[in-house]
Amino acid sequence: MVLQSTPTALPPLPLLPPVRAARYFEFASPTDRVPAHRNGISAERIRELVRQHGTNIVIGFDMGRTTFDPQHRGAYTYDKALAQTALVGNQAMMEAFNEARRLGVRLHAYLGGPGGPTGSSITSDEMEHMRTSARKAGINTDNDNWMSQWNDWGWKKAAQEQLKIVKALGFESYELDNLEHDKRIKAPRDADTAMNTRALVDFYREAAGWDGPRRLMMKNLDVENLQGVERAMSRGLLNRRNFADFHISEENNRSRWPAIERASARLGIQLARSHNTHAYATTQAYSPVLEADMMRLSNVQTQMALDQHHQEWRINAQATQPPLMLRNDQPLAQPPFTMHRILR
Repeated sequence: MVLQSTPTALPPLPLLPPVRAARYFEFASPTDRVPAHRNGISAERIRELVRQHGTNIVIGFDMGRTTFDPQHRGAYTYDKALAQTALVGNQAMMEAFNEARRLGVRLHAYLGGPGGPTGSSITSDEMEHMRTSARKAGINTDNDNWMSQWNDWGWKKAAQEQLKIVKALGFESYELDNLEHDKRIKAPRDADTAMNTRALVDFYREAAGWDGPRRLMMKNLDVENLQGVERAMSRGLLNRRNFADFHISEENNRSRWPAIERASARLGIQLARSHNTHAYATTQAYSPVLEADMMRLSNVQTQMALDQHHQEWRINAQATQPPLMLRNDQPLAQPPFTMHRILR
């Protein structure tokens, strides 16, 4: 399409769905240590939550044992994706998943990320799962340095394939555990935080371009990390809409929870306090007052997007119209598109 030299209107912008924060989030990883969570969140519990809060809630499923076919090409079908998940073979989890889809709640997926030891140890089944995933990613696990390759690039390849699967199953958001075990993201030993803020922001920008669920859920960020993310959002390097409405923080961060909650709230994100790895579960309502901060960041980023879109269009079309503006009294129901699509 060739634009005229003096067009009468700006071309339309691609749109995202309206901003609508989830009202409630619940997740439980299957564990024998908590009888009620032996199979994660039950179908009956999901029905109970819908009766209490409606369908605008997020239900999390542990998809950490989701596998992928290294020879796979093309888009995943629903059936093919489902067949490669840990839900198959666990009747209770499958029933809960099907009930969540039937009721129309929002779905969240836990994925293991880089993996590695919890504290100072790693269980044999965790190690075997990591080894299997590394082999499927194309790493020869007979070599002594296979874990170095896994940490360097293998886990990302495995995660991206897993994300295609959960996207095909209708998941809206996901979390990647153990990001601090990635050697690029891990902070120096003498740092006050487990993750290097600049490296974490760079990773978030990279992940925004992956083919998976649209929203990434933050996990175990410290105040310094969150402040860095806020700066990146304010500069248009990250988009709030690429992040879920909750930030999971495990109980080893307990002493810092108040400060972490305040820093998360500045992003319009609700802190969700979680038990530790061996009884990993969280339940959290979303505070309506946080939506003002979410909308504030979205408006800033949208105006930047409109300005840049107009500038590029003006150069291409030699147009003279002023840039589109947002009115303060106009709620932003449909912003343009994610910032990574503009910036790359």
